[in-house]
Amino acid sequence: MVGHITYLSEQAMHNKFGRRLQSLERYGYEFQTEFAVESYLKYNGNNFTRRFDANSYLYVTKALDYFDPAADFNGDLTAALSNIRARCLVLAFSSDWRFSPARSREIVRSMISAGIDVAYAEVQEHHGHDAFLMPIPYYLDVFESYMKTIDTGDV
Repeated sequence: MVGHITYLSEQAMHNKFGRRLQSLERYGYEFQTEFAVESYLKYNGNNFTRRFDANSYLYVTKALDYFDPAADFNGDLTAALSNIRARCLVLAFSSDWRFSPARSREIVRSMISAGIDVAYAEVQEHHGHDAFLMPIPYYLDVFESYMKTIDTGDV
């Protein structure tokens, strides 16, 4: 349930649930599912535990936390990325807490410094980390336009 919260933005959660009660007319001090968001998180949390081993999620989270591409380059991200020979596209979503636009812009600056051919777009939306799963027109247009340059060889 905690993990699921990090995949959605605060605005997306508010828009979807607000402070709406699940099935009660008013809340009290009983320990039960009172808010619609609680019901949603419990449902998705239970589904998640049936599909994934909780320990694997812990290891994936640790791997993400420990990953540092610049570690073997004295903290120099430009040096770490300098061997890239492909054209690149970096897409960021404004409400992504896990992979923030600030980190994406840092990567793009280092790629530019390393002379890498990179395109960047930041998609303004409210879906959080899961935004890449959503049919956001601007996101789809940017991605399609970039992919067409790969097909034709034009940049």
